[in-house]
Amino acid sequence: MLPERIESWLNSSERGWLKQLQIPAVDQAQIRGEYAQWLLSAGHTWRARVLVLEQTLFERGWLDEGERAELATMRRDVDPGWWALIWRGRRIYGCGESRSSMRVRFRYLCPMSWAALAPSEDASVRSCVQCHERVYRCDSVDEAAMHAQAGHCVALPAALASETERQSGRRILVGRPDWDEMLVRQIFGDG
Repeated sequence: MLPERIESWLNSSERGWLKQLQIPAVDQAQIRGEYAQWLLSAGHTWRARVLVLEQTLFERGWLDEGERAELATMRRDVDPGWWALIWRGRRIYGCGESRSSMRVRFRYLCPMSWAALAPSEDASVRSCVQCHERVYRCDSVDEAAMHAQAGHCVALPAALASETERQSGRRILVGRPDWDEMLVRQIFGDG
């Protein structure tokens, strides 16, 4: 069963756009650009801008201070159901798995190691000298989910990651968690 906030958007006039956003094989930049234009023409300037900022973040992996502040301000007024469908790489879903068997999947597995990140005053937080993002050390899937939902990069023991990521051979993995594939299965099924 899907959360009510997502169900309402899937039954809206935007269903076609939202469904296309969930298909990995489509050109996401093009679809998101066309959807943003459609939103503008329908008078939804606010959500069009949020969609453009989300695409910018996804393509670059970061936002400048002005963009970040703008998105944070706009995010507060965006419907959570719509947000859940357009936002990439920020939630970890278990797809019916028990909590003990859940694993973190990464949208982006960073080549940086935890040891190469700059330490901070907090031993569980480091900073990347390449992308200037803060990276949060997580010792559980729940902790990683909390940081992923906040849009943070995470570092976690390989044992908490999906099998694909564990094949990297690294003991601690750094990157941005991915939830798209699991959410697509939950919303649209495997077919």
